[in-house]
Amino acid sequence: MWDKGDYYIVGLYEEMVDDIYPTHFTPIIAERKYGLYRRWNYIVKKPYEIELKSPVSSFKENHEDLFPVKTMHYVDPIKLNCRTQVIGLGRDRILASDSKAKLVLNVATSVLTRWSYSGYLDRAMITLRNIVE
Repeated sequence: MWDKGDYYIVGLYEEMVDDIYPTHFTPIIAERKYGLYRRWNYIVKKPYEIELKSPVSSFKENHEDLFPVKTMHYVDPIKLNCRTQVIGLGRDRILASDSKAKLVLNVATSVLTRWSYSGYLDRAMITLRNIVE
């Protein structure tokens, strides 16, 4: 399925609040074809892999038009593949990568600047464990 189209993260299903970082997020995945976007259903398998299931909507001109009510957190489209993990390091800092080393390094670095936030270190340790599993 992945080789038959270009797929992007176009948003996140979670509420972007301050006391949850760092953590994995559930991305909104859309296929892009001819400049149009179509949202997809998927499941996440272990070890980490995204398996696309089926398209959810028809193609739309704008990725924000994929939902009847605009209540999600939208991001500029980020290209992804089946191994891409999405981690929020802060309200405006979303990291999407298929490189476990890059993810670990960025989460560890974020701890150096945010260790004083309540529970940040504990959540970082859980996130790091989830990255490498």
